[in-house]
Amino acid sequence: MISGYVQHGYGHLAIQLFVQMMEAGIKPDNYTYVGIVKASTSVGALDQGKWVYSLATEHGFESDEYVASALIDMYGKWHRLTDGSNVFKRVTQPNTVTWNALFAGYAQHGEIKEAWDIYLSMRSKGFAPDGVTFICLLSACGHEALIEESLIHLESMHKVHGVEPCFDHFACMLDIFGRAGHINEAMQLLHAMRSPGHDTIWRSLLSHCKTHGSLALGRQCFDKLTAMDAGDSSSYVLMSQLCMDAGEWEEALKLEAQRKSLDARKKPGMAFIEINNQVHHFVTGDLSYPAEGKPRPKIKMLKTAMLQMGYIALIDSVIK
Repeated sequence: MISGYVQHGYGHLAIQLFVQMMEAGIKPDNYTYVGIVKASTSVGALDQGKWVYSLATEHGFESDEYVASALIDMYGKWHRLTDGSNVFKRVTQPNTVTWNALFAGYAQHGEIKEAWDIYLSMRSKGFAPDGVTFICLLSACGHEALIEESLIHLESMHKVHGVEPCFDHFACMLDIFGRAGHINEAMQLLHAMRSPGHDTIWRSLLSHCKTHGSLALGRQCFDKLTAMDAGDSSSYVLMSQLCMDAGEWEEALKLEAQRKSLDARKKPGMAFIEINNQVHHFVTGDLSYPAEGKPRPKIKMLKTAMLQMGYIALIDSVIK
């Protein structure tokens, strides 16, 4: 049940179930800890994650390579890289999954030198890179827009290491082209992919078109996205901003009118806040919590602090 909740994006429910499990006196195993660590990671529950870590240590699972990999991944996503390294050092027999978890944490936060040192250490210990390792490599290169190095790694996957590149590797490469402003190359790569019909990758390219002012290619991306899902507002927002940046106000107004006529709306995401080791979840317009409930005053306090620090809402996409 815990794994099922996590897989379908209900990390907060997985945590609630884990608490019930502990209160019932049921001892968790390593699979339970992997699931609950992933749940804590998904909702950003730092204190909850620390509590789970202490329980895993208490029950002797701290050095289990799969529990450790989940913990390292958790710390990596929260940019607590030293904590993740400390967990890694306690693993008696690290495997490729454990190495990849440590590598990914440094790579995704742009710690390129440290990430590369981890990769070299992994290879020196006799571990062969797999598909996840190459995603980490490409992610690290992406932070510095290292196009040539990225292409070398991509080519070496199959030729040198016998690893077949998949959608995620090409998506990373496309993002690297986009960050560097090589929009035409990104589009060529996208058309060369075996399965280019994923909305995420077209939306990513549209975002890069907006950043670098590529109006013509942006229109192609927008047409693809609306053909897949005409009711997703994010495509209209990105394209409208691109048109406004290019001075195409009439086109931007038409896009806004089209969005309204189709009633295209942003799908509300679920947000989480952790108060006293308890995870609360809510969405925009959610009034299920009473006015005196714990999350409301906490959110009000955060809003006040943000305004005091100079926060200004981004409203440049609003067309009057």
